[in-house]
Amino acid sequence: MVTSAVNALRSGKRFALAVAMFAAVAVVFAISTFAQIKTVTVNIDGKTETIKTWANTVETVLTQNNIAIDENDEVTPPLKSNLGKNMTITVKRSFEVPFILGNDSFTLKTVSKTLDELLKSEGVVLGEFDVVNPPLDTVLEPGMSVNIARVTKDNIIETEVIPYGKQSVPNPDLERGESRVKVNGVNGEKEIVYSVTVTNGEETERTFVGERVTIEPTDEVVEYGTKSITPVNRGTASRTNSGVADAASTFAGKNYIDCKAYSYDIHGRTATGMATQRGLIAVDPRVIPLGTKVYVQSLDGKPDYGYAIAADTGGSIKGSIIDMWYPTYAECAANGVRRMRVYILS
Repeated sequence: MVTSAVNALRSGKRFALAVAMFAAVAVVFAISTFAQIKTVTVNIDGKTETIKTWANTVETVLTQNNIAIDENDEVTPPLKSNLGKNMTITVKRSFEVPFILGNDSFTLKTVSKTLDELLKSEGVVLGEFDVVNPPLDTVLEPGMSVNIARVTKDNIIETEVIPYGKQSVPNPDLERGESRVKVNGVNGEKEIVYSVTVTNGEETERTFVGERVTIEPTDEVVEYGTKSITPVNRGTASRTNSGVADAASTFAGKNYIDCKAYSYDIHGRTATGMATQRGLIAVDPRVIPLGTKVYVQSLDGKPDYGYAIAADTGGSIKGSIIDMWYPTYAECAANGVRRMRVYILS
């Protein structure tokens, strides 16, 4: 019996020791577990929340608390960072910003930062004259948009023709009404420099800078006759008012044009350079070329105008119309509007 009592006592001691050891382990485990619980503060766009967790990383605590993170959100410290006690996790939510960049349009997702910071992070390089709206130091917020106009300014050179001028010089060896080119005209050239502004691929401004002549023009020189006209010899045919007795017979076989004729008394130089004088008529050069020698016959019973030269033009002389020159207004008024036949002699 003594042996049984001793054994029982020994068994009881062993049990008590086991219980004590278990209790000690439990206490240590509890203390260890409690020690691993961390208190962290999560700040999302200014709104804070306190969380107790035994997670080891920032990413784990956010995942365990159903806080979704977009790839463009900014998390501080980074997601893979070890979680420390009393740590503050800051989350800046990203938002969309519509962009117009030159002729392109797109959307970028970003957190609140300056426009300059965003452009640099996206590798957008601005040109010297680009126009940015809003300004680069603007802190971006939801609802904002960005417009960047691509602007370049360059000098360009354009070549322009300088038309040659015309000079008329008298030649006493040429009959009045005749002319000839003495020197052919040659156009010149000049370079014009412009400052050109191009916005988004389109020219928006052009400013004259300067010019220089690269080729001087050469004026055309035309000689006009000053030699008195020698009347055309028609044999023994008598003349009345510088005319002939029978124009139809005299000029049989010659081409002619029936015209409406007016009169004018303007004194000065004609289109061919000749001085105005009796025996000159104004014509439409498309019908009767300038310099043509003619005979003007009356078809209304009045005297012929006679021998003449097509030497002048006029704004109202179109088609089959001529204007006969007289030295006085009285003569012009007496003639009025007449029907004439113009024979082409040369």
